[in-house]
Amino acid sequence: MPQPSIRILSFAAIASAFGQILAAAPVPSGALHGAGPAAPPVPFAVVELFTSEGCSSCPPADELLSRLGAEAERTGKSVFTLSFHVDYWNGLGWADPFSRSGFTDRQRLYARDGEGRIYTPQMIVNGTDGFVGSQGGLARKRIEAALERPAGAVISLSSVLVAGNAGDSGAAILDLTYRVTGHQAGDLLNLAVVEKGLAVPVKRGENRGRTLKHDNVVRGFRTERLDAEGRGRSRLALPQGMRAENALIIAYAQKPESLRTIGAARAAFPGSAALRERSAAPGERSAAPGKAGVR
Repeated sequence: MPQPSIRILSFAAIASAFGQILAAAPVPSGALHGAGPAAPPVPFAVVELFTSEGCSSCPPADELLSRLGAEAERTGKSVFTLSFHVDYWNGLGWADPFSRSGFTDRQRLYARDGEGRIYTPQMIVNGTDGFVGSQGGLARKRIEAALERPAGAVISLSSVLVAGNAGDSGAAILDLTYRVTGHQAGDLLNLAVVEKGLAVPVKRGENRGRTLKHDNVVRGFRTERLDAEGRGRSRLALPQGMRAENALIIAYAQKPESLRTIGAARAAFPGSAALRERSAAPGERSAAPGKAGVR
C-alpha cells in the first residue's frame, strides 16, 4: 500500500470562506411546514475525504471513496461520502481544478486539537475518526461502527428554483429552506453539493499522464450556525458547467467544539431542464470551482 504523501502546514486561524453555496431538493425525511412529526433519527456515517489531484497517493483513496458510495447505494445504508480537494498541492506542478483554500481550512479544523499537521489522503468518519484515506479495511470498520451508534438530529430540506442569473459563476439560484431537530443552539449545519462522474486528464505533477476519476466531489460548501429553533433559509448559487443530473446535496450537523457529527441527510438535485441546457456537454469533464462564501 502506498504511503500517504504528507505536506505539513502550520495551524492558523480558519479563513472565513468555506465555499460557494449550491443547491438542494426535497429530503425524504419529511416536509417542513405542518406535515406531522419528523422521522426518528437513523444511524449514519459521513465520510469526508481530503484529497488532491497533485498527490500520487490520492487516486487509490479516490477510488475507495467511489466504492464506498456505490456499496452504500447498493445496500441502502446511510453512508454519505464527500471528496474535498485541498489546495496545498497546487504549487507543485498541477493545480487541482476542484481545490479550494476553504477546503484546506476545513481540514485544519480537524487538526486543531493536535499539532496542526494535515496530509493527503485523509479520511474522517463522523467528524472524529481520522486515518489514511486509502485504507479500505479500516474505512469499512469505522463506517460499520458509526452505523451502530444512534443519531441525534434529524435534518429536513426543501428548495425552489428561482429564475435569474447567479452572477459571475452561475446560471441560476435555488432558495433553500432547512429545519433541524434534536440539536442544540450553536450547533453547525454543513450544506454541501457534490457531483459524481468527473474525470480530469492530469498534464503535470505527480499524476502526470493519468486521467483521474472522481465521485461526490464537493462543488460548493457552506456552514450555518443553528439557533434553538433550527430553521433557516439560504440562497444557493449554481456554478456553470455542473450537471444537475449528477449532483446531490448532503447536509450534516456537527457539534462546534468536537466536530462530532450528530445527523445527516441527502437530497436529490432538482431535475430542471433549464439547468441541463446550461450545463456542459455530456460526458466526463472537469469544471472550475466558483467563489467562496460562508455565513
